[in-house]
Amino acid sequence: MTYSTKKSKIYVLTLAFLFSFSFLFSFSLLTMGVPGVPEEGLLLTDESEDAGNLYPGDQEVVQVFTADDSGDSNSDPVTVTGAEIANTGDASATDIDKIEVLHGSTVKGSTTTVNSWPIGINFSNFTIPDDESAMVKVRVSVANSVSGGSLQLSTTLAQKEGSSINIQQTAIDNVSELLVPVMANDTVGIYRNGTWHLTFDNDKPTDLKVNYGGDPDDIPVVGDWNGDGEDTVGIYRNGTWHLTFDNDKPTDLKVNYGGDPDDIPVVGIWPYKTSLNSSQKINQFSAKVGLTISKAIVYPNPISTTGEVKFTVEGKGVEQMSVLIFTTAGDMVFNSGYQEGKNLSWELSSYKGQIPNGIYLYQIKAKGGGETLTTGANKLFILR
Repeated sequence: MTYSTKKSKIYVLTLAFLFSFSFLFSFSLLTMGVPGVPEEGLLLTDESEDAGNLYPGDQEVVQVFTADDSGDSNSDPVTVTGAEIANTGDASATDIDKIEVLHGSTVKGSTTTVNSWPIGINFSNFTIPDDESAMVKVRVSVANSVSGGSLQLSTTLAQKEGSSINIQQTAIDNVSELLVPVMANDTVGIYRNGTWHLTFDNDKPTDLKVNYGGDPDDIPVVGDWNGDGEDTVGIYRNGTWHLTFDNDKPTDLKVNYGGDPDDIPVVGIWPYKTSLNSSQKINQFSAKVGLTISKAIVYPNPISTTGEVKFTVEGKGVEQMSVLIFTTAGDMVFNSGYQEGKNLSWELSSYKGQIPNGIYLYQIKAKGGGETLTTGANKLFILR
């Protein structure tokens, strides 16, 4: 009988010890939090937003993440005071005109001062109540002219919670977007008695008809009159230029220039306004620019038997170079990223196995002495 009583007491003590240990272990877990959950501030979870290719003038949400306060040990609301946004890709900050941070559909902070990464943005009235969450979005406005490259943002939120005033957590975008330069090819058209018959693929039937002009003295002209990256039609009539921004009446811009009976209108992007003569212009330009590209060599082109293309730049001050290759529709096929030296190669097998025959466009970018130069778009022929 005595033995049974002692035995019962041992069982009771053992159960009490196990219960106490279990309680202390559970309490420890609750106070420590689960792995990945901050003790203070917000848990940021990227939602893998994919905006696809970005073109000049686009405005798109490129990053979305959830900011969650439900897992921390602090019972105060979280005030988000600002953000620091960096790009883990290779796109230049100058390709972006504006960055906005939104809580849902409400803009909480923005900046148009986008000169170099990272970008700092201050917020106003952005508070997340205790144990609640918010959907945060980062929206970018792409510049009208871009050099190309990848955009993959890393957003760090600065927060205050209770007496803690310097809390920071970071959300890294799981998806990258490509900034694609507009490199659409010019195609042919006909101006006939005030009607423009335009093609998108140099073939019949006519893809677009525009009624503009029609006076016997009208001379058709085409150009990017407002700098939006797209050509639109215009008329030169007896010294007055009648120009449209959207291929439609009424006239958006009138310019009085010319008027002599022998005048012939010409359009272009004239790079230099000065009274210097030609040799002085060249010498002054060379003195200002330490980086030059005198020649870009691609071999072989056309490509018929080899699986490798070699790119070489010749010029002054070139330290690094990169190559971008696009389809004629503007889809990026290859981005080498910057590499040291003046030579690099592209293995065609790196693009989804066998790359299709056709016409492609390539651009070469060079860096040196803190400067960057980009060539125009040139054709690359693959005929195998």
